[in-house]
Amino acid sequence: MSKIGYIQRYLIIIRKIKRSPYISLKDLLQYVEEQLAFHDLEHVGISMRTLQRDMKDIRLELGISIEYCRRNKGYYIPSDEDQDSDIEKVLEPFELLNSINADNGLPAFVFPERHKASGSEYLYGVIHAITNQLRINISYQKFGETTAFERIVEPYVLKEFHGRWYLLGYEKVRPEKLKTFGLDRITNLSILTEHFRRREGLKMEELFRDSFGIVLEEEQPVEDITLAFDRYDKAYLKSSPLHPSQQIIKEDENGFVIQLKLKITSDFIMELLSRSNSLQVIAPQSLKEHIRHIFEAGVKRNK
Repeated sequence: MSKIGYIQRYLIIIRKIKRSPYISLKDLLQYVEEQLAFHDLEHVGISMRTLQRDMKDIRLELGISIEYCRRNKGYYIPSDEDQDSDIEKVLEPFELLNSINADNGLPAFVFPERHKASGSEYLYGVIHAITNQLRINISYQKFGETTAFERIVEPYVLKEFHGRWYLLGYEKVRPEKLKTFGLDRITNLSILTEHFRRREGLKMEELFRDSFGIVLEEEQPVEDITLAFDRYDKAYLKSSPLHPSQQIIKEDENGFVIQLKLKITSDFIMELLSRSNSLQVIAPQSLKEHIRHIFEAGVKRNK
């Protein structure tokens, strides 16, 4: 069976136990069987023995403990792991595969993106290494480079941005700085038997709280940013804010003005340029001038 099949079962099991704590093994097995049949995935297969092995593998491979409560006579996921685990977010893209029956071909009404970034084949191995605190050896080729270099990395977290997956971790030879590696630039990956100890107090959500995208600029200041957009971009940005700090400070039928608080990185500037048809930078002045220089250079190139 493909790794996709395992992930499909894992998702069904994790979500059911979260929604129905203290479920019995018999009821859980029946539910998994029903879900596999509903999604036309009987070929994936399930049995009592397979279910018990899956729950063990979910703990070992994904770091999510499924415990048995003797008092309530059922299985549950401890509340601290339920709240803190990001594993389900990583697996969410595979939920679509369940819904559209990906193993048997896409139905006529589903049109996926034709362009697929490379590197997704390493997701399963990276997840395994992160949850088991194992070092990995990667061959990594930067964009614009003709040769790849090898690095031993302590993997900490996976982050998705604009359809691409990124690994954040520490190089063994330069352990002082958190590095970012695009999975699409990894040409080879092997999981080592060397364990590492995760650094205490390192919270990824706090690292990215004041950033946009994947670029981490620790020395860059957080700035107050004021932007204006027309009514078309207003509708989009209200449903999908640029950043969690986004606040509307003025709004009418012609558009709105928003305020954000974050670091101005290259990823953020690229995002603003994607809405250049209606973008107006109000503050800070440095960002306004930077965007203007980009526009002016573009005009010269396209005369």
